[in-house]
This record gives sequence, C-alpha cells and structure tokens, in this order.
Amino acid sequence: MVPRSRSTTKPGVPTGTRNCDARRCGSASWSVTAITMKKSAKASMTGFARSLAKELGRDDVRVNVLAPGFVETEMTSGVSERARAKITGDLVLRRFGTPQEIAAAAVFLTEDATYCTGTVLTVDGGWSL
Repeated sequence: MVPRSRSTTKPGVPTGTRNCDARRCGSASWSVTAITMKKSAKASMTGFARSLAKELGRDDVRVNVLAPGFVETEMTSGVSERARAKITGDLVLRRFGTPQEIAAAAVFLTEDATYCTGTVLTVDGGWSL
C-alpha cells in the first residue's frame, strides 16, 4: 500500500511531484531505490523457494536457493579499481569469488545436500556477515 501524499525531507524528491529514474521511483511520500527493489526481489525468491520446498518435499523434490556474492565475471570486470577496493575491503575473504566456486556450491546443493530443502546457501566471501 502506498501512503497518501505527505511532505518529505528526502533530498532529491521534491514535495508533491512524481520522480522516476533508474535508481529511484516514487512520489513525495515514498521512494523506492534500486537496492530496495533488489532486496525485495531476493526476499520474494527466498519465500517462494521455501513455500515450494514445503509443498513439493512430500514428492521428494528439493528446492533450495543459491545466493552468490561478487564473482569475477565479464560483468564485474568493468568495476573500477576504486570500487573493487571498497567492495573487497567489505569481504571477509578480501576477494571476489570465482565462477568455479559458485558452480561447486550449485553441485553441492544438487548432488550432495540430499537432506537440504528450503535452504539458502550464501556463497559471498563473508559479505553478508
């Protein structure tokens, strides 16, 4: 539910106007950032997977979520050195993961973790701690 219009003190969101761009979409009374949308989507996927796990478990179907952190890929190769230093400084393991490490976690969930269902396996180098 979207609250009725009220004044806001959020910088960049003028009172009584609608403001939408790639980072924020909202009105004077509410603002949704890209981070909020991403976290909402992740929480929805987790809830959906857990619900599926509960429904399908009786049929011996396991449903789990793999939640990777920053991984060395073509997409992250464009991250500036300054941003990379900031990110790795926040990681307990002080480095980005590799695609092979994420693949190994996926194999674990699909082949070895036969008693896991409704589980979120976070593979993020300690970023979420």
